[in-house]
Amino acid sequence: MCEVMDVSAGFKYIQLAGQLREEIYSGALKPGMRLYSEPKLAQMYSLSRQTVRQAITMLQEEGLVTRSRGSGTYVTDHFRPSQAPSNKNIGIIMTYVDDYIFPSILNGINSYLSTQNYTINLHITANKRIDEERILRSVLESPPDGLIIEPTKSGLVNTNQRLYDKLIRQIPSVMVNCYYPTVSCPAVMPDNIEGMKLAVENLIAHGHTRIAGVFKQDDLQGHLRFAGYANALQAHELSVNDDWLMWYATEEFDSVFSGPGEQTILRILRECTAVVCYNDQLALLFIRFLRAHGLSVPKDVSIVSFDDSMLSTVDVPLTSVVHPKQLVGQKAAQNLLQLIRDPTFKPGYQFPPILVERESVRDLT
Repeated sequence: MCEVMDVSAGFKYIQLAGQLREEIYSGALKPGMRLYSEPKLAQMYSLSRQTVRQAITMLQEEGLVTRSRGSGTYVTDHFRPSQAPSNKNIGIIMTYVDDYIFPSILNGINSYLSTQNYTINLHITANKRIDEERILRSVLESPPDGLIIEPTKSGLVNTNQRLYDKLIRQIPSVMVNCYYPTVSCPAVMPDNIEGMKLAVENLIAHGHTRIAGVFKQDDLQGHLRFAGYANALQAHELSVNDDWLMWYATEEFDSVFSGPGEQTILRILRECTAVVCYNDQLALLFIRFLRAHGLSVPKDVSIVSFDDSMLSTVDVPLTSVVHPKQLVGQKAAQNLLQLIRDPTFKPGYQFPPILVERESVRDLT
């Protein structure tokens, strides 16, 4: 059985790394200066030594510190605070900003950039490729110092490939939430594959073997989460059954469980004891559909979801994989500024999965 975890504790090393990083950029920690020892940092910040070690490893991978066996950890000699630019402009291209997890992601981006005296220009695509095209052309006409991009319909053919090819050559860029497979631009995002694998394994640990899935088809996250679903089933020698799968597009969200979808999901529910949902928004819609048909969670069907959003506690408390929203935004902003300072820096990052267990899974063991 998966353990219920303190979500904030799972990412404290990122917060510590961010604090130490800013001390290096500001010059408070100078080139060649020795950092406090791991035990001392653990005591200062009330953290475990393992958490401190993870934070130091992150800074080491960024080239900001070096470790010397038997001596300690030092700020890299070649780093100079004067390398860090200020009073610059960053462009942000997002699909949405006003609901669900998106305000938290944007807040993470903006809160970090504002501490570095950056201003932002925000553009919204509404997950429409024609709007993304218009925005990309505008950005190329007046390039910012860097870009944070949430891709539009990343699960489909990238119709703006030529614009992206030009943009990536000209502007330091980091993608957030997901990525385009055909664009050479790293992303800061949750580990969608391992996260959904963890969700399915939770159901299997509770005795469920007939597990359905509902996934989004036009965003790459849906395909990655399906991969995690399939990986978990196959690892436990369970078959991936197409008859137990439903796919939907952005524009079909409100009607995914109505029309032909209604009969499809009712047929699936006659055969399966559990369903994994693409995200909490979909799970909430599904719970209301079930209630309208006289069914309840988890008595009649168990549900595990993804994102651990505020919606996960609105109706039935959902077992859900964490999307660290604000930290994703913060990390994307941090890594973009590091990329601007050092074009050789690798800004991609995947947050390791954490599952929060609540009351939406019935134990069949």
